[in-house]
Amino acid sequence: MSQTVSALKRDGLVTTRPGRDARTRIVELTDAARELLPFLEAEWRATEEAMAELDAELPYSLAQTVRDMEQALRRRPFRDRIAERLTRDEERGEVES
Repeated sequence: MSQTVSALKRDGLVTTRPGRDARTRIVELTDAARELLPFLEAEWRATEEAMAELDAELPYSLAQTVRDMEQALRRRPFRDRIAERLTRDEERGEVES
């Protein structure tokens, strides 16, 4: 998050000031950023509409597929799945140790 805020600050889109304690900073939009908001909102709406159109064209819901993948990865992370394959391949002698 701090890298994003730093980039936005560098581009003149946000200002920062100290928060209630040393661990926090208040981030506020500049006038330049506020001027961009209508364009960003229009881009976001167009993106959502294009995604809905694409989803409707597919024989399966891309959004549902992503949700299903998230659930499956919560049950068993991808790194665990890879590690299992590597272990299996090592046991079969298909990978050099």
